[in-house]
Amino acid sequence: MLIMNCKYCHSENVIKYGKYKDVQRYFCKDCKRKFAGIDTIPKMQYPTSQVSDVLAIKRILRLKKGGSMDNTIRNLIPWEKQTLEETVKRHGREFELLATMLNLYTNGTNLIGNLNDDASDTSKLWLRIIARSYQSLRMSIDLMKKAYYAQAMALIRMVTESYFICGNCKADQSIVDAILYEKPNMSNGKIRFNFKELAKNMDALVMWEKDYDFECKFVHCSKLSMDIMTKRIGDKNLELQIVPTYEEQLFDFCCQFALKNGRLMSQFIYELLTDLSEEKANAWLIKSTKGINEIDEWLDNLKQKYGSE
Repeated sequence: MLIMNCKYCHSENVIKYGKYKDVQRYFCKDCKRKFAGIDTIPKMQYPTSQVSDVLAIKRILRLKKGGSMDNTIRNLIPWEKQTLEETVKRHGREFELLATMLNLYTNGTNLIGNLNDDASDTSKLWLRIIARSYQSLRMSIDLMKKAYYAQAMALIRMVTESYFICGNCKADQSIVDAILYEKPNMSNGKIRFNFKELAKNMDALVMWEKDYDFECKFVHCSKLSMDIMTKRIGDKNLELQIVPTYEEQLFDFCCQFALKNGRLMSQFIYELLTDLSEEKANAWLIKSTKGINEIDEWLDNLKQKYGSE
């Protein structure tokens, strides 16, 4: 029997809570929160595999109406497979490092386990954000393999935002209230954060001006990770479609920010472990040091390759 853990507090005290549009929902009796099936991230309604497919289909552009969506999907799937095979073949080392990064999170959360009820709000928030960052990184890697770089960077950007949030929550109770207890922090009843202010508060304004700004531009440039192809159907209809296309530099950028942001967030794993037990923190550090050094070495080599930050 598959044991479902809560995506927020990692408790096993979880029950099924019905389905919505064929997606299984769950309810955690400990933290009293609802969430979707295992292949989604918190607040996401649909499985990540479906999201990836929809992102691909939504990029299809047509000059004339009347084309078959079935034909579109049949044309896209083999192209995705070819792109995936090429990407994995060219970047075996990078995917090893990305797997190492995910293992840092897995090993850390396994050592943390379930937090006690008397754990601080900061610890609870950090654990939730760490779990969310893990899911974002895992999803971004799947998209990078298929050459959906802009979509991958959108998820990586969420990890940057998580870093700013975690760096401020100790000094700002409103952040804890907004995320842990879903208390709106705006007059219109919404929860939003000024990431520039959060970065400034933790002396990371340079990161906001450079890394975060680049991630936003990368995400919003919709043609970055796509290539336009024209295909004649019969003698009259001309179909214009956008397909995923492998590009080394775009892959390198996504990989760089995934590893860099993953490294930054890992410091909160260590701090959380330190608050719980020095022994656990040291055990995680000993197990993770080699992988962290390999990631740092790759990041340094990438700077030399492109000659800039």
